[in-house]
Amino acid sequence: MAETKTETAAIIAPAPPSKIAEDAIREHHKTGGSTFDPRTGENLAGTRNIAVGIAPEHAVIHSHPPTPEFYDNFIRANQAVLSKHSHSAVGTAHDPNTGLHHTEIVGLTPSKLAAVEMAQHLGEGHVYNLATDEKIPAGIGGNSQLSPTSVDERFDHLRARSPQRQPYTGTHFSFEKIDGKIEGARRGELGAKKMAPSNADHNRVHLGTKTGQGPDAPAGFYTTRAGSSAHALAAAKHHSVQVRGKFALATTDHPAFQSGYQQGSQSAAAAGADPKTTHLLGLNAAEHSLSDAGFDGYTAAKHPGTVFHFGSHKIEDEPKPQVK
Repeated sequence: MAETKTETAAIIAPAPPSKIAEDAIREHHKTGGSTFDPRTGENLAGTRNIAVGIAPEHAVIHSHPPTPEFYDNFIRANQAVLSKHSHSAVGTAHDPNTGLHHTEIVGLTPSKLAAVEMAQHLGEGHVYNLATDEKIPAGIGGNSQLSPTSVDERFDHLRARSPQRQPYTGTHFSFEKIDGKIEGARRGELGAKKMAPSNADHNRVHLGTKTGQGPDAPAGFYTTRAGSSAHALAAAKHHSVQVRGKFALATTDHPAFQSGYQQGSQSAAAAGADPKTTHLLGLNAAEHSLSDAGFDGYTAAKHPGTVFHFGSHKIEDEPKPQVK
């Protein structure tokens, strides 16, 4: 009989936590929060997404850190929503003011404007920028409120308010060999050394800090669209990598770019900037405006085939030919 009981106990023993649960809770303990894709297990920290608590009725508040077992159970309990919406994720957070821990379903969008709008609708106090690791206030008290819309309708609204990403392939040219990642924070850095003073991009990257009259330019990098001829400055660089993915690209004619440029220029002029500096700081503000609207980059009519991308980009390994 003892052997029978042992065999039965072994059969009904709970399964060990999943890898995503262990990774997410490890991240939670390490940084005070986590945002993971429940479908792929990807840690979304550092991606160009804004996370907003989109389903407060499904959120769970703990007096202690969640366990991997709880995390797995949370995913199972909310499988219907998480499997239906590809721009959903599971988020955890520790509130140092209350000592409480939160586990919730979050919506993902590249648009700060769309995320803040959703947060205000639901009474959320802030949204979270996964790319910059910062909280963005929503301008309200932070007391969650019931919504007359369903969770599905909220996800649909968030998607509709976000620029749609489309497949894109291009080439990034550089003076140095790139392994693994194009670092947007190095925008204009090497170009200034190799091409100064012709590198106009470098001249405005840190112009806000230098003058105190406006914003610095956002981090980013350039590519040449597949099928287009590389600009002379790009072609002069000795190394190149392929950039592939889905990106929401605007143009300099977009209202967000135009309004950002106008407001940035006016602010710079009011701060005493000369005409050239006013123009450059206006361009910086226009780029930030496009980024806040959720675009991953933009093109300009006077530079056909050239695309500017916000942020950094992980380089995927080229597929290896199969040996028959």
